[in-house]
Amino acid sequence: MTTREEASRANERGNDAKEAKRLDEAEAEYLRARSLAPDFDAPWFNLGVLYKWQARWPEARSCVERALELGTENRAGALWNLGIIATAQGDWAVARRAWTEYGIDVPEGEGPIQMALGLTPVRMKVDGHEVVWCDRIDPARAVVRSIPIPESGRRFGDLLLHDGAPAGHRMLGGREVAVFDELALLAPSSVHTYAVTVLAPSRAAMEKLLRAFSKASLPVEDWSDSVRLICEACSVGRPHAHDAHDEAERPWNTERRVGVAAE
Repeated sequence: MTTREEASRANERGNDAKEAKRLDEAEAEYLRARSLAPDFDAPWFNLGVLYKWQARWPEARSCVERALELGTENRAGALWNLGIIATAQGDWAVARRAWTEYGIDVPEGEGPIQMALGLTPVRMKVDGHEVVWCDRIDPARAVVRSIPIPESGRRFGDLLLHDGAPAGHRMLGGREVAVFDELALLAPSSVHTYAVTVLAPSRAAMEKLLRAFSKASLPVEDWSDSVRLICEACSVGRPHAHDAHDEAERPWNTERRVGVAAE
């Protein structure tokens, strides 16, 4: 067996270990592959992805940049990862260059990239389950516009760094949009989350209360309506009805759990 073949096998073992979430083992195999064949681009690329998920930004960047130097076959993926990593580091010149080379039309400038890419769902890293709606302000950053439940550790207005690979889908205005996984909290919000139990005799009464909060410029969310538990297949794929009751209108529950975002 040649040295390159040994490196290729080590790289594959690393992939298997990463898939099984044995990350220390995956790192060791990728490092072995890289040591055996320093000009083999795959372990460099894979280490870059692994370090990205671990928020080890300097190591992630050096690996991704080396993979690009070696002419990795997944150049698009490497450029996207470089854009994410440079964003995490606040290196806006490199981030702009990476997004531009990828094919995204980003505004010129020297500071943070500001775009209006619309609402996007992001799965928060803290619990790995709750998905919130966010304003996407560049290819890798989004501002939370839902009011996450307090247990999630996230708040309305948090600035999140997110990945670029779709990790499920949700519906928005009759069209399907991709869910992205959070990578890191870049800037915490200044507001707090208040959980309130409300007794509302009717939907009309609840809507009146929500309008009052809105008039006072206080973000509010009726969690009893907006938060629903779904199976893992739905969460990482496409939510679907499990039985006929899912599609039927549920009876009004007078006891509501409401989230309010306020200073």
